[in-house]
Amino acid sequence: MSKLTSLTYNAFQFAAIQFQKKSNFWEIGRGGGKSTAFGRVIADQVMAMPRSIGICVGSSYTQILTRTLPSTIHGLEMHGIYKDLHYFVGRKAPEKWGFPEPYMPPLNYKYALHFWNGAVLLLVSQDRPGTGRGLNSDWVLADEAGLLDKTALDNDVRLTCRGSNREAFLGIPQFEREFYATSTPVTARGDWWFEMEQTAIEQPDNSLFLRCPSHVNLQNLGKDYFKRLKATLYPHTYRAEILCERIKKVKDCFYPLYDEKLHTYVNYNYNYYDKLIQGSKPTCLGDADILRDKPLILGVDWGAAINCLCVAQLEPAQLTFLKSMFVLDKNKKIIDDLAKDFCTYYAPHRNKMVYLCYDNTGNNRQANSYLTYAQQFSNILKASGWKVITRTKGGTNPRHSLKYQIWNSILREEETEREVPRVRFNRENCRELLVSMGNAKSKTDKGYIQKDKSSERKLELRQHATDLSDAADSIINNLGESWVKGQRVQEPIFLA
Repeated sequence: MSKLTSLTYNAFQFAAIQFQKKSNFWEIGRGGGKSTAFGRVIADQVMAMPRSIGICVGSSYTQILTRTLPSTIHGLEMHGIYKDLHYFVGRKAPEKWGFPEPYMPPLNYKYALHFWNGAVLLLVSQDRPGTGRGLNSDWVLADEAGLLDKTALDNDVRLTCRGSNREAFLGIPQFEREFYATSTPVTARGDWWFEMEQTAIEQPDNSLFLRCPSHVNLQNLGKDYFKRLKATLYPHTYRAEILCERIKKVKDCFYPLYDEKLHTYVNYNYNYYDKLIQGSKPTCLGDADILRDKPLILGVDWGAAINCLCVAQLEPAQLTFLKSMFVLDKNKKIIDDLAKDFCTYYAPHRNKMVYLCYDNTGNNRQANSYLTYAQQFSNILKASGWKVITRTKGGTNPRHSLKYQIWNSILREEETEREVPRVRFNRENCRELLVSMGNAKSKTDKGYIQKDKSSERKLELRQHATDLSDAADSIINNLGESWVKGQRVQEPIFLA
């Protein structure tokens, strides 16, 4: 094995490495050096306990494979531990290499890192219920811990940290250690995190809680990093993600009854993802929530800086938001690109019918074209074999106060309103839509509730402004005012 690379740790990394306890919680701003700290921790755990079993837990395998794993590989490399030399990802090391196996070998190494001394790090996700159950692990770590469900974490992961071979590891300081890292949680799902800080205060011999803004890594990030993010991120996102300020919710939110725990879910078709060729772009075949023989509802919002859409389906008892998509003018992308992205992703969908919802600006002809926005978008879909039914016929747009009432009627989910279908959002596929809705403020103008659209003028990161929430509003508008009174939906065409 190569020597560990010479590194200079910042204050957070030094404390995380030197002052470890059995339970370690790191609340660290983006860019604060978490990946480097994780790389050192994994290296220490592996070297201290050959043939041990570690668990890396995430909210979904998509999160683990696309965000956590690449940064982990980089963090290990910084400490002189290299992929395909000192460990293998997604497979057992070749027999000729002579890597031993852990004391309790996994049945399948597909979601595992197999190290030179027989230690294994298993990748466990919460969107596959029970994947951590039945294991006997020796150490645990989790990135983006603020996205984890605390009950599932306790039952499926933390209870497994009881040792794969207690006789071999008992007395080793690294045995049964846990490491959890996150930026400051901004949704109710992460409320459990703040309880861990109190636990650390009450049990200082057993728990360590570190909280550091991104500026702890200023020497490596530079001042321009913070200037750029401050201009790019929504203000409360910057305060939470960079400064580690604890901000629960946007004041006077336009969607005040939205509850992440109640209204969101994750549902992947992992039979598809298990077979997906590395480097291939996923399609809707990876979504287990889509009704493959039912039409799709598209809510589209047009604009110069951003064009965006959200995809939904309606059943008698539920309106499901399946996915959100967007393209940005600064990336030289226009309406045509958004339409093509939709056609590519949903090419395998069996029912090639869409109901197109948008605000009335979509019926205006563009200055440099004979086509309206809606026609331009529809023509590309039709050329790919889709039948497009336009649901916006003209006239004036519905008042914001009406949208506000309809959303509240849906999100409230009171028993007296069960004739109104509930709404659910795919938390992973609608990530930007949910940020947009969470950022949307309300204001009062002449006695009416209005959506505050100022973020569309201020934000460089436009997918976090109100545009995507407007796309979702377009679908809600087309479902009828009867929802305000809790009556049955009078739009059976969506249920075709």
